[in-house]
Amino acid sequence: IGGTFNGHPAIQEAVLRPAVTDHPSTVHLPRNWKRRDEWYNFRKPMQRDIEILLTIDETTYDAGKSAMGSHHPMAWCKEVGKGRMFYTAGGHTKESFSEDLFVRHLLGGIRWVVGK
Repeated sequence: IGGTFNGHPAIQEAVLRPAVTDHPSTVHLPRNWKRRDEWYNFRKPMQRDIEILLTIDETTYDAGKSAMGSHHPMAWCKEVGKGRMFYTAGGHTKESFSEDLFVRHLLGGIRWVVGK
């Protein structure tokens, strides 16, 4: 659905940045969104037909052996035939689902997928 998992470091705090600021999953997010989670690394290259919605700044945490470098997507979407697909790499801690910004990010992605 856009990328292939390639490992992750320990759960830690990092800074995420919206790449698209008018998507329902990112419109509410601050320019520098600092949060704690398990940050996935993906194999390169990522699919080219995806729209990157959110990236992570690897200089703000230890990305580990499978670090991706300066272009590290964390959420994306794309139109698929007559449907839509949304992916977010967040939500690996139980605390994520108590965070207003994360829940709104997830809900915005779901609403975009169903066309609302």
